[in-house]
Amino acid sequence: MIDDVNDIIEMYDADSADENQRLTRHQLEKDITCCYLRDYLPLHGSILEIGTATGRYTIELTKM
Repeated sequence: MIDDVNDIIEMYDADSADENQRLTRHQLEKDITCCYLRDYLPLHGSILEIGTATGRYTIELTKM
């Protein structure tokens, strides 16, 4: 199954208010991003996250 990303592009061009709903619809994007965060970030340290939108990935980072 190919994930159509046109709505993702439109969302970033328009407004981030629906970010949580978008990541729910595109669970694969969130899962892949979280895998990269787990694989490439050190186990300990500080992170400055800029442009967090709704903070969905910030929440995942705090769980790690």
